[in-house]
Amino acid sequence: IYDQTGRYAVGFTGRSIHPQCQNCKRWHSGSCPQINTEGWTRSSKWFNHNFRKESSLFNWWHAEEAIKADNMVVLVESQTTALRLVQAGVYCVLGRYGVELSDEQQVLLERCPAMNLVDLSDNDEAGQRAREDIKQRLRRCFKLHFPTFSTNDIGDMSVEQVQDEILPVLQQIAIRG
Repeated sequence: IYDQTGRYAVGFTGRSIHPQCQNCKRWHSGSCPQINTEGWTRSSKWFNHNFRKESSLFNWWHAEEAIKADNMVVLVESQTTALRLVQAGVYCVLGRYGVELSDEQQVLLERCPAMNLVDLSDNDEAGQRAREDIKQRLRRCFKLHFPTFSTNDIGDMSVEQVQDEILPVLQQIAIRG
């Protein structure tokens, strides 16, 4: 994870390769382990080390010029979704490191040189809560857009699917301003 200038590494992150356990709702292999503090951290979906995710938005340093040029910021839940959009040619994308938008992340977004904010939260219950939170918190700062898409998570789409389904929607938002 880089700072806002893209010059310094400020932390590391990774996603579990294990499925979510239906019993304890953590991510691990095999049967439910006895979870102590260390085991609880290691069985998280995401593991962030050495930085405060609440005070950062993933891809800021890379997206800043595109946000200015496009007059738009695309906000997503995760790094993998942000990277999938970049692979498909969407460069004005920022990731929240999860479903929650922190107060510090809100301040960063409010400083964004864009009029349009496109939220592409996942199509699940948590994503719906995130959309409602964003509507309440950012409605005075941005023209908000909440397009629909066919999968639960854009990160699960192929690059071609993103280009066919998401890119045209973003282009229309850019044209309308």
